[in-house]
Amino acid sequence: MLALLEQIFQKKQAGTRLLQIAVSILLIVLPLWQARRDLNLAIANGYTTFVRRDHIYPIFAPDKAIRDAMKIINRIEDDAIVFTDWDKLYSYIYTAHIEEGRTGIAFHEATITDNPSLAQTTLAYIDANIDVRPIYFTIFIPELTERYQVQQINNTLYRIHRK
Repeated sequence: MLALLEQIFQKKQAGTRLLQIAVSILLIVLPLWQARRDLNLAIANGYTTFVRRDHIYPIFAPDKAIRDAMKIINRIEDDAIVFTDWDKLYSYIYTAHIEEGRTGIAFHEATITDNPSLAQTTLAYIDANIDVRPIYFTIFIPELTERYQVQQINNTLYRIHRK
């Protein structure tokens, strides 16, 4: 009787182990199966459906980000501080630092929340540097006009000066 119970227990352990392996394989395979269309597109074309649908990256004009960044970078000094939107930040840094070798330009995200106001630390950083480095914004923040003189360079670039 004891031998029979031992055999049943061993079979149960083997069944449990087999079930664990099957579930583990399913957890790996199912996401890949669901993503097969995007994976095939990504491998064949270099982008997924959501990149094309949401226009995350200009797939039909890959140099557009660099050309857009150059419109700003060509207008600023080598030691400038530039505040910009999060979605432009990487292309500006890449274009200035890697493509152009202008590593003295400091780029920062202008606002972190949807509220277009500047943090106190950002204002302190600006005040500490405004007399020694040119400071630019690529987005208009109304709060700037209260504290600084804002000079519009073009439709997407603003330089600030002390009042």
